[in-house]
Amino acid sequence: MATAKTRKRSLTKAELIQVLVEETSTDISRRQVVEVLDALRSVGYRQLRKNGTFTIPGFTKLEVKRRKGTKAGLRSVFGEERFMPARPSVRRVSARAVKACHDAVG
Repeated sequence: MATAKTRKRSLTKAELIQVLVEETSTDISRRQVVEVLDALRSVGYRQLRKNGTFTIPGFTKLEVKRRKGTKAGLRSVFGEERFMPARPSVRRVSARAVKACHDAVG
């Protein structure tokens, strides 16, 4: 019989809330932790729209990056000419760990 491999996975939102409740003092309730996470999310979205960057100190930095579009036309692909359709420019969010997070992990 084969043994099931334990898969490493990230915490779900419910598990994260439970861990935060346990890690903090007994004065904070589960509902308050949920409200703080929701407030952090809404502030982050607002800052990304307004400034294009949002930093959670000691953890991560989120940035909005613009990827340029392309014009439609013929392109040389592996030695043959192929028609490539136009691709519009898009805005993407990229995340990177800040130095404190790198130091804590490695």
